[in-house]
Amino acid sequence: MAIIGALLAVVVCLSLLLVLGAIIRFSLVGAARTKGWQARLRKPQRSEVEAKWHVKLPESLETYFRGEIVARSNFYLAPPGSKESEWWYVERFVPLTCRDLSEWRAATAVPGLPIAIDGSKGTYYIPFEALRRHLSFPILLRLPGRKREDKSVATSFEEFMQFEPREVPADE
Repeated sequence: MAIIGALLAVVVCLSLLLVLGAIIRFSLVGAARTKGWQARLRKPQRSEVEAKWHVKLPESLETYFRGEIVARSNFYLAPPGSKESEWWYVERFVPLTCRDLSEWRAATAVPGLPIAIDGSKGTYYIPFEALRRHLSFPILLRLPGRKREDKSVATSFEEFMQFEPREVPADE
């Protein structure tokens, strides 16, 4: 019985150390690594990102990240002519730099390049599979939770670029 108790104590201690390590990694270290992200937001590093992940990004992605919309936060992106129920909430965009993308990939584990977060721990991303095959570049939203479910936001980045910013309604 004493051996089982000792093993259980070791397992509990190791589990607590892992949790503490994750907290430190993603709260303190992650915050330090992404410090100054706002300054990098509208300075995309497309060629560096392409080289690191061996993908080809659309030029329109770089143009989009140089625009005003990526500096916005806490708003909706609405497909043209859509109802409010079809709008997509964006808390903020992720800078298109190796430093920021690496950190967000580590934190979210999305199988692609994260471009924005939704405030509910969901991540908008472009899947690596499409980028490496030079297919159309869909935008997906990886929902939080154990299922890791993806929702299709736009079938192509060009379609996503047509979404219009909308303010958060006053009743929210």
